[in-house]
Amino acid sequence: MPLDARQKIVYVLGTLEVGGTERQVVETAIRLNREVFEPKLYCLSGGGELQHIVEQAGLDVTIFPDVRPEAVHGVSAVRRYVRKLLALYRYVRRERPDIVHCYLYTPSMYGGIASRLAGKAVLLTNRRCLGHFKDSLPHYQFLENIVNRFTQKILVNSEALKQDVLRRERVDPAKICVVYNGVDLARYTPDPAHQPSQKRDWGIPAHVPVVGTLANLIPYKGYENFFRAAGEICRASPEVRFVCIGEDRGIQAQLLALSRTLRIQDQVLFTGQVQDVVPLLNMLDIQVSASHEEGFSNAILEGMAMGKPLVATAVGGTPEAVVHEVTGFLVPPRDPEAMAQAIRSLLQQPQMALQWGANGRKRVEECFSMEKMIDKLEKLYLTLGHRRERG
Repeated sequence: MPLDARQKIVYVLGTLEVGGTERQVVETAIRLNREVFEPKLYCLSGGGELQHIVEQAGLDVTIFPDVRPEAVHGVSAVRRYVRKLLALYRYVRRERPDIVHCYLYTPSMYGGIASRLAGKAVLLTNRRCLGHFKDSLPHYQFLENIVNRFTQKILVNSEALKQDVLRRERVDPAKICVVYNGVDLARYTPDPAHQPSQKRDWGIPAHVPVVGTLANLIPYKGYENFFRAAGEICRASPEVRFVCIGEDRGIQAQLLALSRTLRIQDQVLFTGQVQDVVPLLNMLDIQVSASHEEGFSNAILEGMAMGKPLVATAVGGTPEAVVHEVTGFLVPPRDPEAMAQAIRSLLQQPQMALQWGANGRKRVEECFSMEKMIDKLEKLYLTLGHRRERG
């Protein structure tokens, strides 16, 4: 296909800092068929650690020059909103994309309004998390309902999220399309031979069981419940180690205080933000997801791809990934006793844990590969692009 005949896709997102959604956008943009599509990225609030990956892949990245990143209010806030909107409008007008694909709430609002003002681009928006944050902000939902009117497709990453959108938003159900997250199976591959040395790299003896969670340190990720479950386990099994893989978003100090209260401070390890989580996931014997809410967790899929048995709270789209007593245990949210019992069962039955981990790897291969996700997106882009041409 001639270069000027390719479909131009502009991805609008907040930043390129390390995060589940940001990684999915980057992986998607890099893997699109360049003979058919021309992907570009537009960031509203700065770049980040993933920017160099995109640029090394030869993709164009535009960063809004937000020279006052500190919080502003009143008239200053309105001016910033207008500047961002006008900058994105001019960008879309200049680039004339076939499709504007926006991720998360704020980029969807900016991208939706800018693409509507700029012309004929097909608008896709994404929902990646449950809409609880809008419960106390009715104007958020009001604005989203307006943007929904001229959105061609709303992409969600789980059936649970689809039902959440239908409950909260004014939207034609036919506009909602489920596209599950995908995992790079070549990158996330079990490597049991190196697990002992990876444990030793973090000061953990090779024979010691390691239970870990992959999530930034945010209250809704359920770290307090994870620590309380760890406290229960350490009473009988003080040798077990608990690893927290993720960037501190303001709660590490109180978690450290809780670990001292529970007398597990010597059993808990914080890794901080890690660019490559694969060695840390490989080090784990059991992975835990303690979240109070989820849309559809990348971390869970990555752990399953690494052959780890899961203990996960049955929230959002998690039961669509984790099959209870086949790839792991599903437990109620905010229930550290149930979580502790599930972890204990896997620790006491290592062969079952290994089998469940293998089952999880197979499930990701069959249902949640990156190739399946990209294939579905490419077909959707082509269908919507053809509709635009006929229109």
